[in-house]
Amino acid sequence: MGLCCDGAARSHHTRKHGSVATCWGDLLKTMQGLCRIVIGVQLVIAGFQLPAKYQQLRWKEMAICLLPVMTIMWICTSLCILVTIPKLSLLAALVIGSCVTCTDPILSQAVAKGPFADKFVPRALREIISSEAGANDGFGFPFLL
Repeated sequence: MGLCCDGAARSHHTRKHGSVATCWGDLLKTMQGLCRIVIGVQLVIAGFQLPAKYQQLRWKEMAICLLPVMTIMWICTSLCILVTIPKLSLLAALVIGSCVTCTDPILSQAVAKGPFADKFVPRALREIISSEAGANDGFGFPFLL
């Protein structure tokens, strides 16, 4: 579906403006905007599905998930990137590692929601996965700085 829409949009834009590069730029901006909307909606839905005052009651678990675990994951990911791409600088590896360290809230919702999760994953674990996924995306930004 995406390829068909891309081809149609590119041919229409090329006929109208005469530049494929401009078309790709517009398409990338549109896709980036759509991705932001999807992730934002998914985070809001995950937040509404948590019990009231969940973050206040489970702040210790969230602190453990976000502070030491995420920092260790950031360092390990950056080291793996340095080993994989040896000519990359440490700073560049740290920046890439900070982008990769944050988990995807949509992927975590695939683990925490659905009939399989309802049957085999305890409710407390599903709630901490949803909560951590939402907080993780916001908390990943300081690593980038």
